[in-house]
Amino acid sequence: MVRALFIKRAFAERRLGALAGTIQGDGYAGYPGFANRKGLGLAGCWGHARRKVDKALKAKDPRAGPAMALIQGLYRVEKLATLADLGPDDIVALRQERSAPLVRALAQWCREVAPSIVRGSPLGAAWTYLNNQWTTLQLFLTDGNVSLTNDAAERGLRRITIGRKLWLFFHQDENVEGAAAIASLMTTARLHGANERSYITWLLGELARREWSPESARCLLPDVWRASQKDEAQESTSSEM
Repeated sequence: MVRALFIKRAFAERRLGALAGTIQGDGYAGYPGFANRKGLGLAGCWGHARRKVDKALKAKDPRAGPAMALIQGLYRVEKLATLADLGPDDIVALRQERSAPLVRALAQWCREVAPSIVRGSPLGAAWTYLNNQWTTLQLFLTDGNVSLTNDAAERGLRRITIGRKLWLFFHQDENVEGAAAIASLMTTARLHGANERSYITWLLGELARREWSPESARCLLPDVWRASQKDEAQESTSSEM
């Protein structure tokens, strides 16, 4: 069993190849070793921390209330950054001003409730997660390119997880690469608010008309197509008026 897991890990790392930057995950025990071997940063996910605190709240443990209020505050700071369309450096400045005090207050909460934690309880699970992931959960304070959560990535993988029985065996690495490229493209389209079917129909038509260089093909990306659709809609509205 151990050898089988090692083979799976080695295959996954070989397929990923050279990487740079930061991994953001849910606290899976395999991430620290992988990040160290690849020389990557490791960021935690406040979304997973929030879910565990929320379970304690739903179990009617009043001690979870202050922790949830502080975590919700972190989300509000991120919303401000999004509304202001801040760049990475400005995001760090905003987080240092508003999020860092909330994180320090949450650390104090962890120290205060620690003596009364019951192992295996909902609040115990939340406290343990925060305690174990504390270092990775703070990385977002100093890196403006790191999100507060990895929820967007998990949502992007959900369709693959649901449908994997349909495409469980690819047989060749080239097929895996093709499927990953398509999945990435569709997820990007969703994130830009594009209708996936309309976008892929348009894209296939454009690809069939002529050969595209890597540089010129940038105009086929979902964000560019989405923007062109908005412009056409505005022109149509203006002409009707």
